[in-house]
Amino acid sequence: MARTIAVIQQEIIDAIQADPTLSGLTSSSAVAIWRLVTRVVAAGIETEEQLNDVFRLELEQIAREAVPGTDDWLQRRVLEFQYNATSPQVTQVVDGRVTYPVVDAALRVVTRAAIKTQSNNRTLVKVAKGTTTLGPLTSDELIALSGYLSRVGFAGIPIDVSSQQADRVRINNCIVYYLRQYNPATVKAAVIVAVETYLKDISTTNFNGVVVRSEIIDAMQAVDGVALIGSSTLSPIIRTFAVAAPGGVAILDQREAQAGYAITEDAAGYDLNTTITMTPDNLIPNV
Repeated sequence: MARTIAVIQQEIIDAIQADPTLSGLTSSSAVAIWRLVTRVVAAGIETEEQLNDVFRLELEQIAREAVPGTDDWLQRRVLEFQYNATSPQVTQVVDGRVTYPVVDAALRVVTRAAIKTQSNNRTLVKVAKGTTTLGPLTSDELIALSGYLSRVGFAGIPIDVSSQQADRVRINNCIVYYLRQYNPATVKAAVIVAVETYLKDISTTNFNGVVVRSEIIDAMQAVDGVALIGSSTLSPIIRTFAVAAPGGVAILDQREAQAGYAITEDAAGYDLNTTITMTPDNLIPNV
């Protein structure tokens, strides 16, 4: 990571003052000739280090996309899937890479993709579509995705595809201690958004669609105005769409979403607005 001009310049000055020949350069004036020289040299070094950072990121990106067979690589290919009901999107092979004759980001359907290696040595791809609201692919889209993956998949690794209704996550016994300078309703709304955002991202930040209890707490804790999350009795529960609330299983450490992605509980009486209790920070127990 590139250092700042100030850090680089100070290292140069420290080296100068440690040198017996140059140690006589002691002026603290910013316009002293020797200090101006160190400033110019530091600026040049900073620019070079920034360029090196950009170059390293470009090489890492090329490496990630060039190595097939990894979860990261397969997820990227799934997210590149294109679908049009009236204009079939047929892939072609260009320089050994399967791609579309016309790459059109507007036709990309999948927005979430969880990749899981199963015990039978088959790969399971769990997908969803949508931005604000996530949901399963249609049967036609899922069939087309299966055909696409049969072309881009790693040789010898069978790929299964699944697209289901989202799992639901609720949080029982959730006490949010808020700073009294803040409006509790505003903080509560922001906490709910933080949990919703976390759940939307679990199939892009990891490849199994895993919901982690501590990460839910971290997301809520990071909200402006939150003093503390009462986590000792906090109990996240995850249920599949087929199981009615208040059913489900507890997330003691982490749980994999069966659908590969999850949303906050939407059953009446179990949504976050109902299960979160806002308490002022002066009532935080001293235990």
